[in-house]
Amino acid sequence: MESIRSEIFLVMKRDLTKERSSIAQNRLGATLSSDNAHETICILEKGSIHTLVQRLASSSGTKIELAREVPVEVRTYEQVGASMAWHKDDILYDPPQVEVVFTLENDSDCVTMWVPDKGEGTAGETNNDIIQSQETHPNSMLILLAGGPDHCVTSLKRGRRVILKCAYVCEGATYVGEEDLHQFGSVKSNTNANRTSKPKRRKQKRRR
Repeated sequence: MESIRSEIFLVMKRDLTKERSSIAQNRLGATLSSDNAHETICILEKGSIHTLVQRLASSSGTKIELAREVPVEVRTYEQVGASMAWHKDDILYDPPQVEVVFTLENDSDCVTMWVPDKGEGTAGETNNDIIQSQETHPNSMLILLAGGPDHCVTSLKRGRRVILKCAYVCEGATYVGEEDLHQFGSVKSNTNANRTSKPKRRKQKRRR
C-alpha cells in the first residue's frame, strides 16, 4: 500500500480543506479523482482492496463496484478536537452501499465506537454495556453497511489519524441519494465515469 500512501500524502500537501459535514468537527480532507490520485482509484476499482471487499461484503456472489456518485476521500484527524459525532450512514443506493474506511496512518488517541445491536432510542443514547470501541491501526479496514450500526470517532487530543473513505455498491444498483455529496473543496470530477449504476435522485440529507 506504499503507492497509495505516497500518492495520497502528496494530495494532502496541496488540497486539504475543512470539511463541510455537520457531524464532523475540526476534520480536514480532500476529494480524490483519477486526475490527482490515479493509482489509488485504480486499486480501489480493481485491486487488492476491491478484492477484499468483494469477498467480505458479498456472500451471495453478487459483483460489487466502486460507487460512481460517492466521492473517494482522504480524511485527516490532526487538529485538537477533531471528531465525528454519533450517526448512522445514510442509505444512498438500492440495495444499500457498503462504506469502507481504510486507515493509512494512526498514532492518535482517537477510537472508533459503535453499537453492535439494534436498540431503542436515538444515536448516542445507548447502554454503555453494548458500546464497543476499536483503535484503527494502519493498513486496517472498517466495513459498514449503510443504514447499519450507529458509530462515532472520539475527539482527538494528540497525534494524527489519516483514512481513505469510499463506498462500494452491487453492480447495477440504483442511486437514490442527493445530487452533490462532495464535502471538501470544489472537486466535482467523477472518479468512475464508466460505472453503470443508474441514477434516481431524491431529496435526502447530506452524507455523513
